Amino acid sequence: MFCYGGLYVVRALVNFKPLSFWEIINWIYCLAVDFLVVYFWGWRALGYLALSMWLGYGLHPGAAHFIQEHFTFDDGQETYSYYGSLNKFFINIGYHNEHHDFMQVPWTRLPQIKAIAPEFYKNMASHDSWLWMQINFIFSTHFGPQSRVKRTYADHTKARKTLNSKSL
Repeated sequence: MFCYGGLYVVRALVNFKPLSFWEIINWIYCLAVDFLVVYFWGWRALGYLALSMWLGYGLHPGAAHFIQEHFTFDDGQETYSYYGSLNKFFINIGYHNEHHDFMQVPWTRLPQIKAIAPEFYKNMASHDSWLWMQINFIFSTHFGPQSRVKRTYADHTKARKTLNSKSL
């Protein structure tokens, strides 16, 4: 869990794809801000920000959504939602399946999607506690960093068609 932020960087490097224009702009912007932090406040300030990010990607309860979203816990389901009370504080980030189904819907309305279309979400596995999900992820021998689904775009399209035909 403490290495999660670093593992995401390594994962991106291993699955390298050419950077888009906006990704290049983002890198330039981030490096410029890092330079300004060091220039005005020193290396300790930059170290503080780096340590804060590292801890924020680790055991922090809010970081649990990284695991909840795309690590597999039940066979046959790739993404999971979280319907616990922390959604009130974390801008409904737990409504992950709803977000993927309706990406243009603002975060304030994601709970309404589940409420008006329960037939699509009530039979899906979900989490109601980020804490217990983290504990299960850490201590269970069945789950871990390898518990991810890697598939092609064709596999994704086929899975969505199958899911939609079963829901009708």
